[in-house]
Amino acid sequence: MKHATVFALLLSTACATGRGVQDVPQDPPRPGSAAKVPPAQEPFEVPSYAELMGTRRKKPGQGAWGDRWLVQADVLPMSFVEVQQGEDAVDAGEGTWCDGPGWQLRLAGGNLDQSLGFSYQGMSLDGDRGSLDLHAVYFDADVRVPLEEGGGSMFLTGAAGIGAVMADPDDFDPQWDAELAGQVRLTLDVDVARWMSLGFGGGLVAYGHPGDTAGYGGFFLLGATIVF
Repeated sequence: MKHATVFALLLSTACATGRGVQDVPQDPPRPGSAAKVPPAQEPFEVPSYAELMGTRRKKPGQGAWGDRWLVQADVLPMSFVEVQQGEDAVDAGEGTWCDGPGWQLRLAGGNLDQSLGFSYQGMSLDGDRGSLDLHAVYFDADVRVPLEEGGGSMFLTGAAGIGAVMADPDDFDPQWDAELAGQVRLTLDVDVARWMSLGFGGGLVAYGHPGDTAGYGGFFLLGATIVF
């Protein structure tokens, strides 16, 4: 009987305590106060290829020279030159066709859009009148335009240069040594890394001096450019 009385006393005390906790009044909201709303989280955006590769272009007119330093090496699987024979050879349609492989090396500096530099181009040609090696040096400039909005990885690059060419005629006829030279190029370039791009395209060359054309031709190229 004594234990039952103690148990009943404990049970009544617990119930009273529970009612007291539940009956604790809550402070009413203050007038003019708004409930706190957690800040909305911004949606996650997948970074673009240009952002990952660091090729996002600046606005037109921005950028500084020295943003890029370039070392470009090209292989010319096919090059061809029509060598003229005399001052009136172009008008008379006289000339000697020769073709063969070539190579090109360019060092330049610039911003994301343009660059200025020096390039060397060599050709090892063969024709009906013998073999001919050409060595040309140019001061040139190029401009590249992205093919994707906001930058991307593909660019169309146009370039032009002026310089001089020296010929190693070997047994070639007619003989000519040094002339002024001009070159234009158009390539499609693809950035494969922050520091490297690959390109392919072609170009045209012309040799001579005022009043006389020594030769003209073209080439196809495959190349790689390393960016510092």
